[in-house]
Amino acid sequence: MDMAALEQALQTKDIGTVVATLGTTAVGAVDPLPQIIELQKKYNFRIHVDSAYGGYFTLANNLAPATRAAYDAIPQADSIVVDPHKHGLQPYGCGAILFADPSLQRVYRHDSPFTDSAEAELHLGEISLECSRAGAAAAALWLTLRALDLAPILAAGVRAASAWAELIEASDVLELYRRPELDILCFHSLSSWRYFAVTLLLWLTI
Repeated sequence: MDMAALEQALQTKDIGTVVATLGTTAVGAVDPLPQIIELQKKYNFRIHVDSAYGGYFTLANNLAPATRAAYDAIPQADSIVVDPHKHGLQPYGCGAILFADPSLQRVYRHDSPFTDSAEAELHLGEISLECSRAGAAAAALWLTLRALDLAPILAAGVRAASAWAELIEASDVLELYRRPELDILCFHSLSSWRYFAVTLLLWLTI
């Protein structure tokens, strides 16, 4: 994220929410969340953290200092989204959004006639797109986290991406697009403009 451009936009006082991405799906880029939080103190806006792809990397113990600082700042955000169907090893459809103020879930209510409840309080069937299957997704995620330690798997992906980046930097035929912050490695061939992006997760850690 271009912080100068962000502050210029905030000066219009028309920005109510800023979305910081911690792990883009294209290149694995991590926005400078601590700096965005500093701007929040000055311009009074909400911060939503999009870590759908990269949220689980908060478990990794080998992130670069700036990347680690961004993940450590997550508790100061107003909301965050994480998709366990990516690095949480879950089937597609398992996702989560968390609010610092739980009362905000009222604006995310999802109605479906076959999951209506007579209860006064909201339940998962009303606020989840999974409707009646939401409990199954939560149970599968809980069991996976009980059975597997994901931290070393994620750290191995970061380590593999970094190691490959060093090899590419020393190559005469390939050029690195940018230093990897997570487990996505982006490079191109010097003999053509073909672009490659490789996610280094499980297949490089076995």
